[in-house]
Amino acid sequence: MKSLLIVTVCASLLCLSGVALAQKSSKGNGERQPPKEAIAACESQSEGASVSFTSPRGDTLNATCVLIDEQLVAVPEGHKGRGGKGRPDDATQ
Repeated sequence: MKSLLIVTVCASLLCLSGVALAQKSSKGNGERQPPKEAIAACESQSEGASVSFTSPRGDTLNATCVLIDEQLVAVPEGHKGRGGKGRPDDATQ
């Protein structure tokens, strides 16, 4: 009975650690990254350009290209943001 409890606890911890790892960014620092569609929308644009792109959920979003962590990213209109590093103040309001 005791060994069954230990196996159950270990299996639960293993599952939870897998979920935590799946949510980390490709940079490995735990920060969420913008969707690739938001990056692609600003590839040949300049900062402040108005663009639109289709989100991973299939929504068409109007956005502005903003420089975040030395990369242009389409930030949707009305986006509250998460206060990420390098994000200008006007993109988080």
